[in-house]
Amino acid sequence: MNTLRYVLGLLLGFALPYAVQRWDRGRLPPHIRAGAWNTASWGAALYGFGPLSMIGWLWVTRHDFWTWRRRDGRLGTLLRTLALLVVGVLASAVIFAVIVAVDALVGALVGAPE
Repeated sequence: MNTLRYVLGLLLGFALPYAVQRWDRGRLPPHIRAGAWNTASWGAALYGFGPLSMIGWLWVTRHDFWTWRRRDGRLGTLLRTLALLVVGVLASAVIFAVIVAVDALVGALVGAPE
């Protein structure tokens, strides 16, 4: 059963961020979508970082440093950047929590010891 739980966690670690990022990509305006990751970069981020790729995804698709700098100054830019990173960390944490919950549910259903 440990193998099943490991593989399930591994697959969810790729599939959940991909599903969220794919859904988000469909909502982006064309000019922002054009600046998002290409297929190779996207795949590498998902493979290399799994749920933590949400931080990079939000950074690439939402960060507009120069516009923020002109409009909000240094402090506003710093606060927006920190807020963006916090949202990325929270999105990653939610995905990790879902993976842990599914693992616990599978473990309880098959009666595997912790």
